[in-house]
Formats: sequence, C-alpha cells, structure tokens
Amino acid sequence: MSIALFAADVRADETGSEASPDTALRLVYEAPSECVDALGVRARVLSLVRTPPEKWKSPVEVRIRIERHDHLYIGRLGVVQLDPLDHPAAERELRATACLSVVDALTVSAAIAVDDALAEAERAAITSSSSPPGEEPVAAPAPESSTPAPAPASAHAKISVRPPPVRPSKTSRIGPMELRVGDSIALRRGIVPEPVWMQSAWLSAARRNSWYPMLRAELAYGASGIARTGVGAYRARLLEGGLAACTPLRDGVLSILAVCTGVNGGTLMSSSFEVIRSADRVRPWFAAFAAPRIALPLLEGIAFVVEGRIAVPFMRERLRFHPGVTVYEAPPAVAQVGVGLEVRLPPSRL
Repeated sequence: MSIALFAADVRADETGSEASPDTALRLVYEAPSECVDALGVRARVLSLVRTPPEKWKSPVEVRIRIERHDHLYIGRLGVVQLDPLDHPAAERELRATACLSVVDALTVSAAIAVDDALAEAERAAITSSSSPPGEEPVAAPAPESSTPAPAPASAHAKISVRPPPVRPSKTSRIGPMELRVGDSIALRRGIVPEPVWMQSAWLSAARRNSWYPMLRAELAYGASGIARTGVGAYRARLLEGGLAACTPLRDGVLSILAVCTGVNGGTLMSSSFEVIRSADRVRPWFAAFAAPRIALPLLEGIAFVVEGRIAVPFMRERLRFHPGVTVYEAPPAVAQVGVGLEVRLPPSRL
C-alpha cells in the first residue's frame, strides 16, 4: 500500500491568532475496536507536544487510520497545518502485529510532526512581520561577477523548505517469516481397488507479501480396507513423505487460495490373502502431484483447510494373484480429497 497524505478542506478562521486548547488539535481517528480509543490518542499526542496548545498560532489536524489485515495492523498518519496553504507536515505508514504498538508509534510521530509544523509556522510569522505589507526585504547588492546571478526563487519555493518525505522501499513491506503446521485426513483412490484413508501432517514456511513461493514438507500414512475378489483378498498400507512449492503467501485472495506442486516418495506395503497362498510385498512408491487448496480463517491464526490432489505415480500398481492372475491394475492418475486444520505459529524474526 502506498503512503496516504490526508488533506483537510477546512481553514482556520483567523490565521495567526492563538488557538484554544479545545480546538488546537483536530483529531480524525479510525481504528478497530480492540485499539486505543480516540480520547486516549488525543491525550497522548498533546502530552508529547513540546509547545502548549495555548501558544499555537493555528490549529493542526491529525488523521490516524489503522486497518487490520490478517495478523498485521497497518497504521497511516497524516498531519496538516491549517494555515492558508494547508502545508503537509508529515506522512507515515507503520506495520506491527499488535495494535498498541502501532498506536504508540503513530502518536510519537504525530507529536514530532506537530512540533515541526508549529516551528515552521512560527518562522513564517516572524518573516512576514519583519517586512511592511506589500514590500519584500531589500538584499544588499552583490559584487559584480562574470557569472550570471541565479534567478530568484518563487514564493512557493520559499515556503516549501522541508525536503520531500522518503518513501519506504518495497522490501520494507515484506512481512516476517511465517511458519504453519497442519493436520488432515483424506480419501485417496487409485492405488488399490479399495480407497486408502490417509492421515497427514505438514509444515510450511513463507514470507508474507513476498513473491517467493511457500515451501512445504509433509508426512503421511494410510491404509486401505480389505479388497475381496473371487480368488483372494488384498490390503495395502502406504507411508510417504513429500516436498512441495506453493503459490506465494500474500494479502487478499492469495492468503485463502493456493496451489501446490511437488513430489511424494515412500513405501507401499501390500498383503494378499489368497486361496492358494498368502504373500507380503514391499516396494517403493514415487509420484508427482498438484494440489489446489482453500484455507478459510476460523479464529486468529487457525484456518480450516480443504485440499484436493491429483498425483501421477512413476510406477502403476498391479494386483496379481498366484499363478500370475492380474486382478487389478491402477489407473495412470491418483485422486485425493481431504479436510484439516492449519495453525500459524508466532511470527519469526528471521
């Protein structure tokens, strides 16, 4: 978000006259209900300003807006000196995980900006009172020189003596490292004739508002029911781990919707209970997958996750009974759908 400069449409009725304590500071304050109220913010700003309100030459308007975005509080400050030119004295944007931290920082910034605005107004009043109305002070003649004299500055340039504010770089908007852990239960079809119920846990890491992908590691275990055929029965168990890269973690839609792609690898253990003989088999299992997911916020830091998955195994499973009778051949793709919970860990300072 860009820095917002708040401008006021009101003017002081008599510029140069002293302002009363009640009208010296005009506060426009918008914040969530869990933040400090407007009276507390006003008292805090007035207590930090060095110049008493009775000595202010013109009112000063302070606008503070605090918005909540997921786990961050974003505060914007605008300060306007209510003189005939409405000089902007300060503009700020601050972010923190606690609203109280944002309020404290903005009140200190507002007090400093008010002091700067009052000092500038005092200098302008002294300059205007030292010269008769309609006349400019006459400067001493400069010695003759071969170089041409610089062109006189305009009236606007004389007043705007403050340098332009420094805009924060784009890197400052990148949030801290976020770690999330989750657990889900899913139904997977396509490995063996019966569906496999999978229990999985994962850990993901990403920087919010960065365009780098979110990295995710997962571990899962599943088992199928007993698939019965005319020549015997069959059961499978699967233990696998996986690595994936997901779409970047950003504010807005990308904080809810994501797509992950990666690979899984593990061990597929199967047992056949045949009419003629029983057999156990263990073989490696590898697959590449794509998984769209939706994370719906429930409470602060807790989300309900719905995830689908399409996986393509590197080797298709074939169910054969003695003496080489093929009972089942897995399809080229495996489908899975699951639900679970995801918890965001406290922000890291990495």
